[in-house]
Amino acid sequence: MSGLRPPQGDIGIARVRVGVIVGLLGIFGLLLVALALLARLGLDTARVPQAASAAALGIFVLAAFMSHGRRPADYYVADRDVQPIAGGLASAAGLAGFFVIALIGGATVTGEIMFAWALGALVGLVLLAFLIAPGLRRFGGYTAGDFLAARFGMRGRLATSAVALFASLLILLAALKIAGPLLASLFGLTAEHGLIAAAVLTALTLLPGGFRSVAAAQVAQYLVIALSALAPATYLAVRGDDAGPARIAAGSDPGSLLTQLAAPLASADMSLSALPVLLVAAGLAALAPMLAPVLAAPSGRAARSTMLWTIGLSLLLLAAGVLLAGALAGAVGAEGFEELLADPIAAALSIASLPSVLSGLITAGALAALLATAQASLLSGASSLSHDLWDEMLDRKGPTSRRVFLARLAVAAVAAGAVWLAPSIAMEPPALLLWALAIAAAGNLAPLLLGLWWPRCNETGAAYGATAGFLVAGWG
Repeated sequence: MSGLRPPQGDIGIARVRVGVIVGLLGIFGLLLVALALLARLGLDTARVPQAASAAALGIFVLAAFMSHGRRPADYYVADRDVQPIAGGLASAAGLAGFFVIALIGGATVTGEIMFAWALGALVGLVLLAFLIAPGLRRFGGYTAGDFLAARFGMRGRLATSAVALFASLLILLAALKIAGPLLASLFGLTAEHGLIAAAVLTALTLLPGGFRSVAAAQVAQYLVIALSALAPATYLAVRGDDAGPARIAAGSDPGSLLTQLAAPLASADMSLSALPVLLVAAGLAALAPMLAPVLAAPSGRAARSTMLWTIGLSLLLLAAGVLLAGALAGAVGAEGFEELLADPIAAALSIASLPSVLSGLITAGALAALLATAQASLLSGASSLSHDLWDEMLDRKGPTSRRVFLARLAVAAVAAGAVWLAPSIAMEPPALLLWALAIAAAGNLAPLLLGLWWPRCNETGAAYGATAGFLVAGWG
């Protein structure tokens, strides 16, 4: 483990416990109740979604600022003190953003696509939990580049840092290209200002404490995402109109909906239908934002538990999303549901039978998922510059204060670069996300697996393999 500093003991840096975040979410719930009462008393219904979303965004930033840090160990791996359930909540929140990008990113959504995404994500998390997470965490580095540098030399670090930077930047662009217009339409901003606002909100949750701040914000974001799916579904299921309950009960049957989603995949050619599943699985297992919670776990066993918690919590979010989709389908009918799939957020805000506070909650949940994904991607991309390239290749003896300052500077630089690039990229967000997964799978998965499980794998093979995979996926 040459070139790595030993883990530093905690020196009392402020951290946010899950209970404090739950308390903040309790305040958010009381605010939602107050907004619902004000809406009944005549408050402009257009202001209610704005207030609900603004309150949620404020809670995310507040949770991040209450978890600041002053050392590289805090900034990159949260002093390796992120417990499995907290790491699982953070990872599941970031993973939820992938599904939001796939659903409202402008591409045609089919049952086959969504089922392939879900199955691929599940397989990728299992692969990460059992084949990568324990060994990578036991090594004790700040990034996957630390492991590959010790295993294969500086060429291994350079190759994996390039893969992490490009893949993370593509995911960040995908999230911002949806979150920016959503903020613009919600708060009456221009498209450019909406994009800047999304990037600033993303960066604000990283600057105080790096991954420590991101983990705290993502725990809050997971709870908001879950609430945004369960509360509207519950309301629609119990509102008690004449035709609604029967339709909603039929549409909300998770088994029926999952069967419909899986039917196109089951009827397709297996060799073709397996390809998207394998792509998502391989990319997710090697994706730098998904490796960060693993490296922040207290031990190798805790790293595996973190991924298992991620699987369970992601399945809960998926079930909540299926229930919400069924409830909305029952509320708007078949034709209305087609419009809902075309533009879910705008359609949810215009559903007459849904109170404005719940419409705003759905919007807040979508923003929470997108920002959780953007935060993890921004941190991973910036870390590949500040830690893997600067700290470990150019300034190995730099003082702690300079390392943390440059880490924050890298966050600001990557966020600014994403804002500059986003308007000029014509690709739809789901295509950007798939491209990122392809780059991660082709460039990082083989070196990670072979480095952990095959002692005879050498520096030349790993470096050239990662470089070739990155070039083929990036420009092939």
